[in-house]
Amino acid sequence: MARAPARRRVLLGALALGALLAALLPFEEYLAEISNGDLASSYTWRLFPQIERDIPNAADHFQGIEDFHGRARAGTLPRFSYIEPTWTFAHVTDATSVQEKLTTDQGNDYHPPGNVLVGEQFVKDVYTSLISNREAWQKTALLITFDEFVGTFDHVTADLAPGGILAPTGGAAKPVFESPTGFDFTRLGARVPTILVSPLLALMRNQIAAAERMGRLLAEVVAQL
Repeated sequence: MARAPARRRVLLGALALGALLAALLPFEEYLAEISNGDLASSYTWRLFPQIERDIPNAADHFQGIEDFHGRARAGTLPRFSYIEPTWTFAHVTDATSVQEKLTTDQGNDYHPPGNVLVGEQFVKDVYTSLISNREAWQKTALLITFDEFVGTFDHVTADLAPGGILAPTGGAAKPVFESPTGFDFTRLGARVPTILVSPLLALMRNQIAAAERMGRLLAEVVAQL
């Protein structure tokens, strides 16, 4: 087999690389738009346009994560803070093009195919900032939840079988949305993990226990009437 001269091979390689980079450019621009940290890249801001439409000066309430860490350590957080992670964007499936597979942005949101250790570090950093101000932490609750189960294990399977639950339409009307895959919405997915971290939990447990004891006492009194 004849080989191309070295200069030609270098030229052909450069042309191929240039063509690949040109093909990747639209995907790079898209990723930059949705992951550059600007307000327009926020999922919450983009998915709920009514925030900008209905809330005066709504943009002023969106800040970077470093602002959160600074306020947490200073004990000056608002009464409610919503923390949005950096999202993982990767379209690695059999149906996606080579360009899409090569263009990814790894976030800290635990979402496959992102590195879950990065997500663990993100949660740890948030927790560390919250507990650094002991006085503020004593009246703070950190709620960690997910929008889907993304493959986490769930040993409860009773409602996972088809027909396990009633469809949202109640079975009496034609669904507003008909899935192209034929999914009839009569089964649940795995449960979504939710974690509550707070020094207030001990007090809450004591109050719940006291309420349960009072409930049993009232039931006994009513039974004697």
